[in-house]
Amino acid sequence: MSALHIFNPSHDEALAANSPHYYPSGIARKLAAEWGTLPAVWAAAGDAVWLPDEAALPADVPPLWRNKVRFVHRGDMNATFWQSIDRIEPWGWDRLVCQQMRKAGAPDSLLPTEIELDAYRALSSRRTTTAVLPLLRKALSDRGVPTVGGSYVAECMDDFELLTDQCAAAEHATGKVVAKSLWSCSGRGVFVIDGPMSASTSGRVKRLLREQGGIEVEPHYSGVLNFALEFDAVHNGSVRYAGLSLFDTTETGGYTGNTLAPQAALERVLARQFDGLNILKEICSAVLSQHIAARYEGPLGVDMMLVKTAQGIMLHPCIEVNLRRTMGYVALDVARAEYDLPSVLRPLFG
Repeated sequence: MSALHIFNPSHDEALAANSPHYYPSGIARKLAAEWGTLPAVWAAAGDAVWLPDEAALPADVPPLWRNKVRFVHRGDMNATFWQSIDRIEPWGWDRLVCQQMRKAGAPDSLLPTEIELDAYRALSSRRTTTAVLPLLRKALSDRGVPTVGGSYVAECMDDFELLTDQCAAAEHATGKVVAKSLWSCSGRGVFVIDGPMSASTSGRVKRLLREQGGIEVEPHYSGVLNFALEFDAVHNGSVRYAGLSLFDTTETGGYTGNTLAPQAALERVLARQFDGLNILKEICSAVLSQHIAARYEGPLGVDMMLVKTAQGIMLHPCIEVNLRRTMGYVALDVARAEYDLPSVLRPLFG
């Protein structure tokens, strides 16, 4: 028996829509077609990787991938195919990918229940960041690690205006404010407010409040290094550390790529400015085990940042919690691989 892997980059926007009939954005459809082979990086021998009907297999797919996994389109998913599959592993579970698999003939036994989908969606909200960040800061402070960071959720315009004033005045912050939709990824749904809100920004905030029931508000900091700790939440309710990833972003937080290197090299880069990785792994594992692992099983990552302050470099221990596979997690597998990536995937890993 084997797994069916799916790269569904529409996951976070599908969580926001929360509908099995949501139609993904153009960029999500383009990424699914271009990067559909990506799960071959972590798939086991004999597994299957689903490709959208409009996606052809790239000519430069490594021969090892062709020999290791089956690349399938929806037309290949007949009764015999499903008899060979004992689990489905998408980039992340949402109602859209469930509907797509159901229409392709997947048995209900391989799909999450409605209750499980509701739990995945709730945990994937940025409300999780708001809950986890103060716990991490308290535990790190108790171990002598100085931190910065704040995360708050506004549920009405009055709350939003109060929180933006509070965040703009936060210690060590730049005076700007970062606003984030509750479900989004890779910097999409994130915008910076510098000074009085414009009419267009106010309209955007009101729309998010109406459509998503809230909006996250954070102080803006001068970041000097973006990194993440990657984990696996396992079936016994615990969290296992998987590795460190370093990544780059645009000025507004848009993801631009991961650094591809052995773990020892990445740890040396981090240690030049922060030497508390072991403490951070221990505390993060404990907090995630207590507050997430009992309701989620699979890969997850916590995005973090080193921040420049007048007192020196300080740690922001939770920019975001990603309850899905992340590009940082994929970079761990790519760094261990013994093949070249297809050309379309190489820009993701510098």
